[in-house]
Amino acid sequence: MLKFRCFPAVSLILLAATTSVSATTLMRKSTVPGFVMQEFSLYTTCTLDDKGIVTTTNQLNGLISSKAASVHVSVESLKDAITEAALGIIKKPALQIADMPVTTYVAYQKLDDVRLKRVFLYEDNGNQDNSTYNESSKALMLRNFMDALCK
Repeated sequence: MLKFRCFPAVSLILLAATTSVSATTLMRKSTVPGFVMQEFSLYTTCTLDDKGIVTTTNQLNGLISSKAASVHVSVESLKDAITEAALGIIKKPALQIADMPVTTYVAYQKLDDVRLKRVFLYEDNGNQDNSTYNESSKALMLRNFMDALCK
């Protein structure tokens, strides 16, 4: 049987290399193009995490770009607004249209160290009359905040 004297040191190095603090997504805005030609089929996602990093990803027919920017945000105030938005009533239109461009806004409420609750804020399905929305004023505030961050 082979004995490895360096095994404890190597395993400690491997453990340190694979252990990291990960950020939790607070909010996400995503846009899908609907039924269009491939040349116009642009998918965009913008996320804000609890470390103040805004990440924007664009995908168009195999072309992908991603950029990240650090911003100073009041994370506790955002978490409080998300908690209030989670209590909002979701209103859906009588008729939802398929194959239209869709922009969706969601937030994530941290329930404990493991679980996140998805908090629906808004979904534009073609036009204002066919939108699904959270009636909470905090949901509208968070949506406007994401629009400002994701320009």
